[in-house]
Amino acid sequence: MTSPSPQTVEDLGLQGCVYLSALLQAQDEGLGVTPTDRLTLATMAELKGLGVIDVPWPENRWNLEPRAEITPAEGFQWRYAWSAYARNLIGEALEEYLQSIPRDELACPWRTQLWQTLSVAETEQYFEQQLVKHRFEASWAQDIVLVHQQRRPALSIARWRYCCWAAVRHGASVSQQQATPDTAVVRDAIYSELRRRADQVASGAWPNCSFPPSNPRPTNALGRLFVEVLSRVQDAFWTIPASDAGFSAG
Repeated sequence: MTSPSPQTVEDLGLQGCVYLSALLQAQDEGLGVTPTDRLTLATMAELKGLGVIDVPWPENRWNLEPRAEITPAEGFQWRYAWSAYARNLIGEALEEYLQSIPRDELACPWRTQLWQTLSVAETEQYFEQQLVKHRFEASWAQDIVLVHQQRRPALSIARWRYCCWAAVRHGASVSQQQATPDTAVVRDAIYSELRRRADQVASGAWPNCSFPPSNPRPTNALGRLFVEVLSRVQDAFWTIPASDAGFSAG
């Protein structure tokens, strides 16, 4: 037996409201919902579980569904399904609720978890871009998840971006030296270099190795909501590690 859908945005809760806001903002502004397809699918699955949207899964698409919407960047179909609020009114209700959430560092601990999730996803997206640029498999970008989990203390997104850039360049050099292409060797070389660079940066040996984006505004809806609504970190989103203390530093 499925649980009934929430009756108010308060019942939906902070996480659900943020995820639904990101989905709607992505539709309105032509953005990605999150930095990666994988995180977007997880976000949509959460909203499906809460009963506020429908998705065609396990099928890829609905053949005939006039109310279906498609995420602009990812191309995933979904359908608004929350009877408590009309589709044209839910945006305003979500905005009012999110604006009411205090933004001091003790107010909503889930924000730290969200920042950490975004840190991994933003790094993975940049890693994938670098891999594709050098004609490597985009799927290798998922290797960053394990490296990210193992790295303590944490690094900022900008420092992770540097590590990804350097690791892929190292992989390109290894590939060029091969007489016979061996993708497994190249992938392992990139992974090992990624770990080595992260260790060196974390130790303080390379204090200036940091690649913040030229435009600090996130290019996805979830990142923008975090930076512009849920926190005061602003540009520090990229340059300090995701942590409770980061909200005070931002």
